[in-house]
Amino acid sequence: MIYQLQGQIVELDPLFLLLNVNGVSYGMKIPMTAYEVFKAKKDRGEILQVHTRLVFQNEALQLYGFSSNLQAMLFDFLRSLSGIGPAMAMNLLSTIPAENLVSALLQQNEALLVKTPGIGKAKAKKILFEAEQKKIQLEKFKENLSMPAETSFLSIEQDTKSKLVAALKQLGFQQKEIDLAFAKLQKQKELPQADSPLEEWIRTFLRVI
Repeated sequence: MIYQLQGQIVELDPLFLLLNVNGVSYGMKIPMTAYEVFKAKKDRGEILQVHTRLVFQNEALQLYGFSSNLQAMLFDFLRSLSGIGPAMAMNLLSTIPAENLVSALLQQNEALLVKTPGIGKAKAKKILFEAEQKKIQLEKFKENLSMPAETSFLSIEQDTKSKLVAALKQLGFQQKEIDLAFAKLQKQKELPQADSPLEEWIRTFLRVI
């Protein structure tokens, strides 16, 4: 399974993304709610981090991309419901933002679900009935929404990450030492915010490296 990719956008449409990762281009279907997020990053020239799922369907492998881990987890959740395939799951995620979809499923909001193309009242009722049986999982999604996002090495701005590694190596540290320091900081939840200045990242690493 491919869970995450990071690279440069080659092509971007409301429902499709072509991502270049170290010279290899990956084509994937995306929900429309992810398009604006990806477009903003493309306009800023940023490296794109995509949460992904690889699905075997119609005797072929299809890659799906998402702008957040919540979107990807909801894709998995929706596909676990009877009668919901990848296409309908993507329709739901394209029509309703992930956070709103979690709330709609928890609050049994039929009116919001039927706004999705291909989902009538009968289908919406069935989705909500099955979602109710998996309420604990949905509540965990809701809890994660209220938690601050955890910084990961992939979430650091590419320019900052490159300069951080280069600066630490100039000070004599090896890549293995840098990786171990990062793992230690992540475990202790002492990492700076992903958009923190380079100086703060260096000071933080020097405390534990």
